[in-house]
Amino acid sequence: GEFVKHTRASWLEIDFPNPLPLNLDGEPYHSRKIRFEVQPKSLKLVLPKDCPCVTH
Repeated sequence: GEFVKHTRASWLEIDFPNPLPLNLDGEPYHSRKIRFEVQPKSLKLVLPKDCPCVTH
């Protein structure tokens, strides 16, 4: 779509012009930068065998 970009990455870092209010494990926090990292094999999913997102 017009506002959606699909890409693949092992990490994503976002910088904000103003501190963004966050909640980290129940604690309030503000930050101008946030980073997401992929941890291989750290998330287990249970999906139907015919799910289109499953590849072999």
